[in-house]
Formats: sequence, structure tokens, C-alpha cells
Amino acid sequence: MTSFFFYTRVLLALVASLVASLLLFSDAASAYELDRSFNPRITGNSFTDRRVNVAVEQADGKMLIGGNFSNVNGVVRRGLVRLESDGDIDTSFTANISPRSPGIEGVIVQDDGKIIVIGEFDTVDGITRNGLARLNQDGTLDESYRLQLRFFDIIRSFEALENGQLLLVLPALAGSPEGVFSRIVRYNSDGSRDPSFNTSVGGGVSGMEEQSDGRILIIGSPETINGSNVERMARLNTDGSLDTSFDAPVTNLPINAIAVHPDKSIFIGGLFTRIDGIRQPRMARLSENGTLDMSFTPDINNGATSFLFLENGNVLVGGNFNQVDGMPVRGIALLNDDGRLDSSSNIISNGTVTNISLQRNGDLIINGFITRINDVQRDGVARLCLICEMEQNTTPIPAIFELLLEE
Repeated sequence: MTSFFFYTRVLLALVASLVASLLLFSDAASAYELDRSFNPRITGNSFTDRRVNVAVEQADGKMLIGGNFSNVNGVVRRGLVRLESDGDIDTSFTANISPRSPGIEGVIVQDDGKIIVIGEFDTVDGITRNGLARLNQDGTLDESYRLQLRFFDIIRSFEALENGQLLLVLPALAGSPEGVFSRIVRYNSDGSRDPSFNTSVGGGVSGMEEQSDGRILIIGSPETINGSNVERMARLNTDGSLDTSFDAPVTNLPINAIAVHPDKSIFIGGLFTRIDGIRQPRMARLSENGTLDMSFTPDINNGATSFLFLENGNVLVGGNFNQVDGMPVRGIALLNDDGRLDSSSNIISNGTVTNISLQRNGDLIINGFITRINDVQRDGVARLCLICEMEQNTTPIPAIFELLLEE
């Protein structure tokens, strides 16, 4: 009988522990928290020399950080560094780049582990590379990469495609038709040019986004595509021709950010306040073909620059705003599926969040012009986690078993 009661108590303890754990997980999942264990010290000569433009996770969990900085954790690292999962420097990666402001702006990890970097620089390992280079896994220059830009080929925007190809927006070539300022060029994974894709643009392009069918959305201030009139947004077919079936929204000011939702809807952000004559301040959701979704009505007082879609239908928005739905919210906001503010989020930035990315374990990385998150110092980059609270509250559970076993 003693044995029966003993094992009954053990079973009840197990059930109680499981229920407690589920409750803790439910509470933790309602909002992300600042991960206080992740705090790389990124510094430079001034505030603008501490900017993190991009943070990309590798398949092994290490993180590539690109921006405009000169020192990480007290060690000289100029513009590009690879971090271990705890924020320490990966000393096996030693990229020799000396970028100018605004520094490294793009990092693309290819399937073979090699790394394409894009930004303001002209040498890698002492060898001329103008604004774009491919690195080996240890950070050294991959001299076999065929794409080498000329000094006047300033990259205005880029997009890594799902098939391994790369789209670049470059200045128009000499002799281009009047009014053509840019060209969009597609390159294969080895850096060779894909001659089947040709697009000329009258006006500027500030962003591109690939849809699931391979068509390309472009935003900014384009006025013509291959000679046809457009206004601030357009869609290209897979060969670079204008997709005339796309019902592009008409905004009163430029669009600066774009992301495609897994359900194929399109999220855009910028300084605009009206779309097709309808009030729609700084952010909107469009159908797959470009029509405005009137059921999504966010109210943000400044530009939205990045979006991350959560499984529950909510949207995390980064930007340089400080007010959402009339409430004081700065840098990062959690919106419900209808675009209204979800007040359960308690993450507050003291500056502009330019990018939000999801890690493989469910944690988030945010980066930009930030020095504090929730009044805790962070140098341009921070990690948010769902299970921070879980980690702090699961430690007493083994003690339950120790107590029962002692009986």
C-alpha cells in the first residue's frame, strides 16, 4: 500500500509539473521578452558608427552581423562579424573589409555556405571588389566568384531569389533611352549574368520582393518599366517584363518596405498616408494582385520598415514610429490581424528598428539604430525570446522528484 501511495504521489507530481509547464509556456508565448544573455558590444567612433544593418542566422546557429562598426566585444571587426549563439565572436571567421558609411547592408548565405556581402566598400583582403563580394566560410575572399562590379555600379537594391540567383538594381548604362535611370540585372549563383532577364526603370527602386510563383514586386519611385508607365509599385514577370495584370496601388508618397505573407497577401510600408484616395497611414495589406485590403487598418505615425509574420496571425512591425493607434509605442509594435495594436507586447526600442528576423529556434533578432531595449543597453542588435521565462521557472521541477524519492 505504501508503494501504491508513493507512485500515486509521483504520478500526481508529474501531472502537476506538466500542467505548470504548459501554463508557463502559454503565458510566455503571449509576448516576446528581451534575452538578457545575448549582448554583443558593438562600437565605433560615433553613434552612426554603431549601426547594425543586417543580421543573418547560418544553418549552424551562428549569426552574421553586418553594418557600420569597427569593434565588437573589444576586438577589431570592421563592418562584418560572425557571432556564436551566445553573442561571443567566432574567431574562426576573419573577414578583411573596411567599409565606408553606411557599411555592410546585405548578407546572403548561399546553400554551399559561402557568403555574399553587399555594401559600401572597395576592397576585400586587399583585392579590389566594388560594393559586392563573395566570401568563403572562413571570411576570406572567394576569388572564383564571377560577379565583379565596376566602381560606378552602385547597388541601389538587391533581392536573393529562392533558386539561388541574385537580382541587383544598378545605374542605367551609358546610351540608355532618356528617362531611364536604373536597370535590374539577374545573376546566377556563380556570379555569371543571366541574359534572359532584362528590365529598364525610369525612376528609383528602393526594394524588391519575390513572390512564391517567381514574379518580382518592386517598390520606390519607379515611373516607367521597360517604357510603360507605372507609379511607385509594379510587378515583373520571371523574364523581367512588366506584369500588366498587377493592380498596383496608387500611394500619395513613396513605398519603402515590402514583404509577402505566407498566404500570398502583400504588406507595404512607407511615408504614404493615402492609397487610392483612401486614408491608410504608413502601412497597408494588399491582395496577391495588389488591391487594397480594407479590413486591415493600422494607424502608425511614421514609416514602417520591416515586417515579421507570426503563426497566430499577428504581425510584428519595425520602423521609426513612436505612436501606434494613438498609444506611445516606439520602434517595434505587435499588430493583430486587423492591423490594430496588440497591447500584450512589452518590447520598447529607443530608436529605429530596421529589420526583424526569425531564428530557427523561434527567437527573434531585431537590429537597427538602437542603443536600448526596455531601457537595457543594446548596441544595434538584440534577441527576443519566448522561452526566457520558461528557462527561469523550470528549475524547481527536479526538486519535486528529489523530495518524493527521499520518502
